[in-house]
Amino acid sequence: MAPELTEVPAPVHLRIADDIRIKIETGELRPDDALPTLQELAGRWGCSITSARGAMALLRSQGLVSGGRGQPLRVRVPPRMVIRDS
Repeated sequence: MAPELTEVPAPVHLRIADDIRIKIETGELRPDDALPTLQELAGRWGCSITSARGAMALLRSQGLVSGGRGQPLRVRVPPRMVIRDS
């Protein structure tokens, strides 16, 4: 009998981050749009605040969102590309 791989669903914080990333890439969430709060995400996904916070931390580390303590996270405005020609 050959061993079989066990299918394991992705952790919820990765699924939340992927959902928001896809919305950003497709234009459903535009630059400077506010993201849902941690409480809204936790309620929508049926997860803990810690999982929602992990998703936001992942998006921040990928450079897709910005925001600080006490401010809502927002979709980051992409930096302008400067092409210099000699």
